[in-house]
Amino acid sequence: MRRYEVTAAARHGVLLVGDGDDAVRTFTQADVDAGRVRYRHRDVSADTDYFRFRVGHVGGLESVEREFAVAVESPVMAVRAANLTVIEGQATFVDAGTLTLVGQRGPAADVLFSVLTQPSHGRLEAADRPGVRLTQFSGDQLQGSVAFVRPSCVSL
Repeated sequence: MRRYEVTAAARHGVLLVGDGDDAVRTFTQADVDAGRVRYRHRDVSADTDYFRFRVGHVGGLESVEREFAVAVESPVMAVRAANLTVIEGQATFVDAGTLTLVGQRGPAADVLFSVLTQPSHGRLEAADRPGVRLTQFSGDQLQGSVAFVRPSCVSL
């Protein structure tokens, strides 16, 4: 039976076998054939990953090291946005109660939100970068780091 040995672990995720949650360094051809080998992605900032492995054969022969590339497809998630009351010239923080993922109690920390259309009478900005429009932010930042700012004077 073939036995796979991971020689360089994935950098942005882990390899799992079966229902286990612990990263594995070895698995068998039987695991592969049964669909028991899984990759769990853990870094929303990366959309690719890889790991290296060798295959051990019956009789002790080993293959050369090979690389297995992983392409991560981000799932499409439904987001519900609540109305936000703002005061001109002040920042109003966007929090987990303002943006929620449908089917969850609040945004997961590892979700990356992309701003597809910028607000027409203001901007989203990070608290630590005032004046700079956000184009993306994470669920982690919805703990007091993302604000909607409406300027005092709006040109019509």
